[in-house]
Amino acid sequence: MIRLEGSRAYGALHRKLEDLHLGGETMRDMVVLTPKGSPWNERRDIKRGTSLPLKRTQSSPIDRSRDHLGVVNGSYNGTHVEHGQKGYEKECSPSGLKAKGSLCRSIKGEGGYFWKSRNLLIRVLITFMAACFLAAGLMQGSIMMVLKHTDFLTVPEGDLSTGSDSSVKTSSNSVTEGSSHCERAVFLETLKLMERLPKKPTFQELSTLGRFSRRPPRLAMICPNLGRLPDSLYFITVARGLQWLNYDLELYAREDGHLRSAWEDIGVRVFLVPDDEMENSKVDWSRYEGVIALSLAAKKLLESLSQDPFGDITVIWVIQENIVLDQVAGFNSSKELNLVLDSWQEVFNRSSVVVFPNYYLPMIYSELFYSKNFFVIPGSPWDVWEAEQYMITHRRQDARARFAVSSSDFAIVVVGSPCVYTGSWMEHALIMKAVSSLLSVSSSEDPPLGPVKVFVLGHSNSTSAYKETLQVISHHVGLPSGLLQHVGIDDDINGLLWTADVVIYASVLEEHAFPPVLVRAMTFERPVIAPDITAIRKHIVDGHNGFLYSPGDEEDLGRVLVDVRSNSEHSCKVAAEGKSLARDMLGRDSVLQYGRLLEKLLDFPEDAHLPRLTDEIQALISQGWRWDLIGEMASVVENTTTKDLLYLRAETYLEPLGTDWNNNNNDSVDTSLENFDWLEEKDHEQEREAFASEQEERVEEEELMDRLEAIHTSFEDVSKYVKKTETRMQKEDHREIDNLELERVGQPIIIYETFRGSGAWSFLHREHLLYRGLSLSTKGKRPDADDIDGQARLPLLNESYYRDILCEFGGFFAMANFIDRVHANIWIGFQPWRAASQKVALTPIAEASLLHAVALNLDGDALYFWSQSDSQLPDDFWAMCDAVNGGNCRNVFRETWKQMYGLPPTWNRLPPMPSNSGTWSSRHCWALHTTSFLEFVRFSRIFVDALDSQHYVEHHDGGTCCLSRSKAEGQHCYCRLLEGLINVWAYHSARKMIYLDPETGAMKEQHSIESRKGTTWAKYFQRDLLKNMDEDLAEEYDEDRPKRRSIWPLTGEVFWQGSLDKERRARYRAKLEKKRRQLERQARLTKYKQKPIGGKVSKSEARLGIV
Repeated sequence: MIRLEGSRAYGALHRKLEDLHLGGETMRDMVVLTPKGSPWNERRDIKRGTSLPLKRTQSSPIDRSRDHLGVVNGSYNGTHVEHGQKGYEKECSPSGLKAKGSLCRSIKGEGGYFWKSRNLLIRVLITFMAACFLAAGLMQGSIMMVLKHTDFLTVPEGDLSTGSDSSVKTSSNSVTEGSSHCERAVFLETLKLMERLPKKPTFQELSTLGRFSRRPPRLAMICPNLGRLPDSLYFITVARGLQWLNYDLELYAREDGHLRSAWEDIGVRVFLVPDDEMENSKVDWSRYEGVIALSLAAKKLLESLSQDPFGDITVIWVIQENIVLDQVAGFNSSKELNLVLDSWQEVFNRSSVVVFPNYYLPMIYSELFYSKNFFVIPGSPWDVWEAEQYMITHRRQDARARFAVSSSDFAIVVVGSPCVYTGSWMEHALIMKAVSSLLSVSSSEDPPLGPVKVFVLGHSNSTSAYKETLQVISHHVGLPSGLLQHVGIDDDINGLLWTADVVIYASVLEEHAFPPVLVRAMTFERPVIAPDITAIRKHIVDGHNGFLYSPGDEEDLGRVLVDVRSNSEHSCKVAAEGKSLARDMLGRDSVLQYGRLLEKLLDFPEDAHLPRLTDEIQALISQGWRWDLIGEMASVVENTTTKDLLYLRAETYLEPLGTDWNNNNNDSVDTSLENFDWLEEKDHEQEREAFASEQEERVEEEELMDRLEAIHTSFEDVSKYVKKTETRMQKEDHREIDNLELERVGQPIIIYETFRGSGAWSFLHREHLLYRGLSLSTKGKRPDADDIDGQARLPLLNESYYRDILCEFGGFFAMANFIDRVHANIWIGFQPWRAASQKVALTPIAEASLLHAVALNLDGDALYFWSQSDSQLPDDFWAMCDAVNGGNCRNVFRETWKQMYGLPPTWNRLPPMPSNSGTWSSRHCWALHTTSFLEFVRFSRIFVDALDSQHYVEHHDGGTCCLSRSKAEGQHCYCRLLEGLINVWAYHSARKMIYLDPETGAMKEQHSIESRKGTTWAKYFQRDLLKNMDEDLAEEYDEDRPKRRSIWPLTGEVFWQGSLDKERRARYRAKLEKKRRQLERQARLTKYKQKPIGGKVSKSEARLGIV
C-alpha cells in the first residue's frame, strides 16, 4: 500500500487510475491519500497499518514540537495563494492599467485579490476532497467492478524469485519493488553499519605484536530476570557460545528466578541489581570490554552507561519485543508521549549496536526512534516458546471451533511477509487458483474428500476492505462462495495456525532470513508449503521437513496441495520433522554472528587475551537453542516480561492511562439498596463539627492576611530581592562547608577521591571526615557534597584531551596549584573512585592503622600505598612497565629523561630499579607528607612537559599512541606510564615505601633504604635541583615566552625570584597611579569653586555669619 502526500496526490491518483486498465490485464496499487504535514506522516501508529519506511528522511530526530496539520517546517504551505497574489500584482501594475482598464479597477475596488485567491483555494480543496472520496469509493466497493475484468493469473515480467535489480523494469514488477523497499532496505542498512565501523588490526596482526596478556576478555550481560523465559533461553544459548570463544562472562539481573542455578552451572557469575539501585548502581562497567543488554527492561542500567566515565564502553542492545508499540496509543497527550520517546531516543543513541532477531522489527522501531545503529541477527526462540505455551493453555478443538472448522474440513491458512507490497494480491490469486485445482481433484476422488476452507492472514485488521477484494478474486477464479475468509492481525493468530491442516507461505520475495511465522507454524506441527527461495531452501528439505513449490507456478503449488491432502500419513511425518527443526532453528547461526560482531566492535586491551576466532568453534557449538539448560517448560510463564513490564511507562515513571478506571470498573460495583451504607445522625454531627472547624480556620486566616502589609513593587525589584536572597543562602552554604573543613583540619590526613562524571558517584564516600571528592570536571561534581572542582583550579583540564591522557595526574596538578587554599593538613592522600570496585579501598581497620601511623609520625617522611602491582606481571620494574605500556616504556622514559635533564643524545641509561625485592604502588592509592607531595608534583610537571612535547603531534594529530596497541587505552595514552612514576621518585629520593594491607591494616616496608645504597640517582631528585629547574622554566616563560610547545605553565603555578620583583614593581606602579588620580581630583575641586548666592559677601558679613 502506497501513501501519497501533499498537493501531488490528486495527479498521482489520476495516473494510478489510468494504470488500472479498466478492460485490461493488471491491477495496480491501492491509493491512500495523506495530507502533507500531518502527524500521521511523521509517526504512523502501527495499529493503523504496516506500510512503514525503514527510516525517517530527516538527518536528525523528528521535531515533535510542530504537530499541527498543514504546518511544514514551522510555516504554512501557502504556495498557491502567494503565487496568485503575485500574478494579480503583475497584471494590475501601473504599466498594465492602460491595457486592462476598468477590469483592474473592478478587481481592486471589489477586493479582487481576496476573491480570486479564495476561488483558487476553493478549487484546490474541492479537488482534494474529490480525490479522497474517489479513493474511498475505490477501496470500499467501486474497485470490484475493475477486479471482475482482471486476469489475476498474468505473471509480471521478470523472475519473481530473484528480486534482482534487472527485474525492476516496469511498475508491474511490484513484488521486487516491495523487496527492495522492505526487508532488503534493512539488510543494506546493516551492511552500511558494518562499513561505518572503524578498521582495526586483525587478530593475526595483534598476536604477532608480543602482547603480555594475563586475563580473558570480560563481557557483562544484562538480563531482565532469571525466570523461565524465552529471553533467558536466548541469552543463555548466546552466553554458552561466547564461552567457547574464551570470553569471561558476568550476568546482571533485575529479578531472581529458577534459571540462576543454570547460569552458575555454566560458570557465569550472577549479580542482582534491584530496581531501587538501578540509577545509582555500584557496577564498574569499565572492568569490561563490552556490555550485552537484553530486552527493553534493561533501559535503566543502560542509562548509567551513558554517564562518564562509562561513555566509551561498547554496548550491544538486543531487542525482541514489540510491546513498546502497543503502549503508544495510551498516552494522555502528545507532549507526554514525546517526553517518553525522547528519553528512549537517548538510550538508542548511546548503544553501539541495536540488534533485532528479524528484519521487520527495525522498520517498526524506526517509526518511533531515529537511529543508524540497527542490526539484525536472525533467530530467536520466541516463536517456538509462544507456540508451545499456547498449546499448553489451549485445545486445538476449541481453536477449530472458534474459526468454524469441523473435524472433516481441510483448513488451509495462507500467510506471507509482514511487508506491504503491491504484489501480494497476485500471490493470493495464484494460491486461489491452486486451491481450485485441489477442489477439482478432490471432487473426482471416490469417495470425495471433505470440504476445504481457506484463511488468508492479512496485514491489516479484520475490518479491512481488502477482504472484499479477496472475495472478488475468489469469485473470479471460480471458488465457491464462503470458502475463503480474511483474518486480520488483531485476531488469534496462534489459534489460526493451530487450526490449519496445512500452512502456505505466499510471499515469493527473496528474503534474507527464515520467516518467523513459518517457525511458529512448524512448532504447531503443521505441514508447511513454501516457495523455493534461498532463505527457505537453506533449512527446508522438500518432502522431509516441509514442502517447496516453484514461485509463481500455480500448477506446481496445486500438485503439492493434492499430495498433502491425499497422503495425510506422510504429511504428519513431515510436520513432526518440521517441529524438531523449528526448535533448533538458527540457534548456532545466531551465536556465530554474535562472535563475528564482537570481533568487529571490541577493542581488546593489552592485558586481555585475544578470543578465539569464530570460524574455529563452528563444530563445537550445538546446533540449536539450549533447551536442556532451562528444564521443563512451566504451564504458566513466570515473570513474563510482557505482562510485568509496561516499558514505556515503567521505565519513565509515568502512570498508565486509565489505571484508576480499570481498577474501579462499574461492572464490579454492587448497587443493591440492601448493601448500601446509609448515613446516620452521628455522621451528620461529625460533618457539622468539621465544617465549623474549617470555617473558624478560614476566618482566622483571612484576618491575618488583612493585617499583613501589601507591598506593591516592580518586577525588577523582586528580581533583585531574589538574587540577594540566593546570594545569602549560598554564603550560608559556604559557612556550613567551612565548618566541615574546620572539622577536617583536626585530622592529620585527608584522602582525596579522584573521579570524573556522575557514573562514579555511587563509589565515593559521603559525609566522611577522612575522604573528600576531587572532581576532574565541573559538570561531574556532586550537587550535595563539598567536592573540589579540579577543572576550576586548573584551566588545563578544560580540554578533554588532557583530561583523558593525564587521568589522575590532572587532579594532582589541580590540588598542588595554590594548595594552601583548599588543603591545610600535614598529610595528603589519593584514592581513585574505582578502588572500591577493584577491592583495594581501605577498610575501617586499615583507615585507623593509617591515621595512627601518620599522627605519631612513626615512619617519618614515607610513602604509604595500599594498592600493589599485579602478581602476574614480571618482577623486574622496567619489564613490568613494558608489559603494561605496549612494550615501549623503557624507550619513552629514556627519551623523556634525556630531554628533561638535557642529557646528551648518546645517553642510554635508565634509573636503576630493583627486581625480586618487593612490590610496587599502582592505581594511585597512596599518601604522602604535604611538602613531599609538592616536591613530587614539581618533578612530575617537568616530566610531563617533556613527555608531551615529544608525543603530542603523534598522538593528538596522528591518533596513534606508542604506549598502547588498543584504541581505548590509546585515549588515555600517558596514564599507565605515569602510574609508575611515583615509584621511581620515591625510590631515588630516599623515601620509605610502606605497603598497607587494605583489608587488615598491616604494614610492611618495601625496598628498604639500606638496600638502595649505591644504586640510587639521588642527584637527579635533589630538592634544590628541582627547584632551580622549576624556576628556570618559570623565568623562560615569564620573560621570553618561548614558541616551542610546552604545557608546563598550564600545569600549575609559575613562580621564580623575579616574580617577586615584578609584583613589587607592579604594586609600586599601582600606588603611584592611585596617588596621581587623587591629586587630579583635588585639582579639579579647587579649580571650580561655587559662587555665593546673592553676589559678593563682605568680610564683616562673612565674619558675623550673615549671608
